[in-house]
Amino acid sequence: MAADLDTMAEKLATNSGPVETSADGNAAIEAISDERDLLAAENQTLKSSLAALEAERDRLQQEITMMLTDQATLRERIEQASDAKAADADVIDGLQKRLAAAERSLKIAQEATEDTNAMTAESAVPATVPEQQGRPATSPRDRDAVAAALRSAPGLEALSDEERQTLSGRLVEGECVTSALESVFERVPILTLRDLIRDLNSDC
Repeated sequence: MAADLDTMAEKLATNSGPVETSADGNAAIEAISDERDLLAAENQTLKSSLAALEAERDRLQQEITMMLTDQATLRERIEQASDAKAADADVIDGLQKRLAAAERSLKIAQEATEDTNAMTAESAVPATVPEQQGRPATSPRDRDAVAAALRSAPGLEALSDEERQTLSGRLVEGECVTSALESVFERVPILTLRDLIRDLNSDC
């Protein structure tokens, strides 16, 4: 985009004559140059966001790998215990409970990774016009439902009362979960985003 804008600026400078550039031509060139700088800055911001999301995704992937290893170990121990005497029934029961807990944790981590991958893909495509930077709003939400979702969502403990009130108000008004969180967080927590999107049945 910056290269295209440079080319357009050169054409405008050429068409305005070798001796003197008109005021309109100068204004057009300055506008194109400003737009080029703006797009370059937005592109750099998107690159930084993409890098952060990719780092978050890699951390979650490592956690999933460790959980899968623990899951396989627990399954193996259950199979070994199943071949033992009836006195091992309590051991088997305890291992099965641990396996169920590990599978629940694995599912949560996998869902978080899927959300991170989706956000990574979204951040990898820079917006070409300012209008594409916005997020669509939904219809107003039930205030009690929003309050319940905020109580159960992780990652909101660090917010002040004023920030929580701001976040709640935006969600009740029907604003996208993502943009509502961006209004109170410098970097949106992935697990908080996932849980609020799920609990409020939001599209964004």
